[in-house]
Amino acid sequence: MKLRQEVIDSKNVYIIDDILTENEVNSFHKFASSLSYARTEKSIQVDQFPKYVVNFEPEKFENTTFLGKKSKELLEQFVEDSENYKVFRAYINLSLYGDVEFPHRDCPQGRGDITILYYVNEYWEKNYEGETIFYSEGDSQFCVLPKPGRFIVFNGDVEHKGGLPSRICKIPRYTLAIKYCYKNLEL
Repeated sequence: MKLRQEVIDSKNVYIIDDILTENEVNSFHKFASSLSYARTEKSIQVDQFPKYVVNFEPEKFENTTFLGKKSKELLEQFVEDSENYKVFRAYINLSLYGDVEFPHRDCPQGRGDITILYYVNEYWEKNYEGETIFYSEGDSQFCVLPKPGRFIVFNGDVEHKGGLPSRICKIPRYTLAIKYCYKNLEL
């Protein structure tokens, strides 16, 4: 396992590589590529350019897929009070050159949700771009390349934006998002 840690607004962002086999990376990419996506996912409420998404039943995904189980392990490893969390959403976004993304937060500030991102593509060149950008007070602080098999674990109220593939990228950028909230929270 390769681990990089960033801090933004006093919150940790963990970037984790090399915890899946090449076969696992390729297998999930093949699965994700076979799904039917609907253009319904909005970054913010006024987003007029929804992204492609496919949603999973969260608890079933967490308990029956190797990525769901791995995400739960990462939650337990990097979140102090992980036993107080439950999964409430699991989905894959598909982004293409020309799509539109907006900086957003995955939950209201202070709520404490945790987001785990997994970059699904089995192949990605740095010239394809598509980095996830993290912000503090509206200003970009750092970005993370969507390297195949890479995970990011962070507090859901950290402002971020999924980057879009560049013009030379002829393939979709797939990102799995698994979101956790406190068990006692009514959604």
